[in-house]
Amino acid sequence: MEQLYVVLDASDCSIFQSLHFYTIVARTMRSSAYVAREPLRIPQCRTAMQKPSSRARGIQRVKILIIGNYALSNNQSMMRFTDLLVRGLAIRGHRVELLRPAPVLGRLFVADSRIGKFVGTVDRFVLFPLSLRFRTFDADVLHIPDHGNAVYIAQFRGIPNVVTCHDVQPYRSARGEIGENRLGVFSRIYQHWVLSWIKRAQYLPCVSEATITEWERLVGPASMSQTSVIDPALTYPYAPMLKDEASLRLCRLLGEDDSPFVLHIGSNAWYKNRQGLVKIFDEIVKHEEFRNARLVIAGKRLPPELRNWLAANGNGSRLHEVGAIEDEDLRALYSSASLLLFPSLLEGFGMPILEAQACGCLVATSDRSPMREVGGDGAIFIDPLNPIAAVATIIEQWPQRESIRARGLLNAKRYEVDTMISRYIELYGEASRTKNLGRAQSQ
Repeated sequence: MEQLYVVLDASDCSIFQSLHFYTIVARTMRSSAYVAREPLRIPQCRTAMQKPSSRARGIQRVKILIIGNYALSNNQSMMRFTDLLVRGLAIRGHRVELLRPAPVLGRLFVADSRIGKFVGTVDRFVLFPLSLRFRTFDADVLHIPDHGNAVYIAQFRGIPNVVTCHDVQPYRSARGEIGENRLGVFSRIYQHWVLSWIKRAQYLPCVSEATITEWERLVGPASMSQTSVIDPALTYPYAPMLKDEASLRLCRLLGEDDSPFVLHIGSNAWYKNRQGLVKIFDEIVKHEEFRNARLVIAGKRLPPELRNWLAANGNGSRLHEVGAIEDEDLRALYSSASLLLFPSLLEGFGMPILEAQACGCLVATSDRSPMREVGGDGAIFIDPLNPIAAVATIIEQWPQRESIRARGLLNAKRYEVDTMISRYIELYGEASRTKNLGRAQSQ
């Protein structure tokens, strides 16, 4: 079992200045793991072992137990969200214990293989819960940042719980509501099982109004959870990159061709609408404003049929796929792109919209929730299923691109880390008071 225990007084440090203030050390050895438990030092910040500042002394500290994701789950966005939460809470002076299911059996197999996925399930839902039975936890609040792990509520009865809900798409698919994403029998059973535990969450903050609306429609009165919206924050300090620095990175990523480019980041999941992406790109290069544009894709590479479709339409040479890249390279792409094209059909939030806006990139995204909610008044909203209409909207608003970019930069600042952390601290305080009230009533 991987565990991190952190107590910091870092009132003089911003969260992003301390992005790497701790190292999780976990060496799984048969049935046990090495655990890093003591406060860890960070540059220019005092640890909690030293005299706290007056600001830190004024904090009503809460002991928070956070359940992170399985190390081999490959869900990087959830891991980064969890780590940012841990950092932010510790810097505010709260006591945080982070537990993650350790890859005991999973480390013996390739994670993406069929057997790897099976033993990963055993690690997560058999071995990890068993290991928890032999421990006691002194926590005021349990927080599960990924709703897919809500099943762990069963292991922490008596501790007020908070479960962050990012997306209800899997549970809609399990009910047969999404024809493009039909699930097998086992997957449907699994998603219904997870959903049954999400319903038992006492506090269910959602990442967008769209998510909370879908949750209430999906579950209705069957859930006793107290729902609210807590906007997520960027998990990396994206900002416009200086042109010279960006050019050096682009030269390494894309070669010496300095022609303009349209950027897309995402996976090949059906709701990312990559078929719509390539059709919109094929249409937009017919216009003078994008006549020489390339299509740069970060993340998963296009499936062969879409690459072949671009080639058949004479645009194969325009495609540049950079794969998974580090944050600073992505920042360079955002800062240099003519346009981020994000035509998703469905999202829980849509973080690339914010990332691009924070770098001063013009964004064109779907005229659907939650993309409208996230983009605010700093994006171009298009019909993701109608390439001709989508391009017409982009070309129509192209003359206003500088003012749209400026509004996008302002919009991204609404989603600050400190604001998110403050909202969660308020929720923890409310949850911990219910625990204290229960204790008082039992005495």
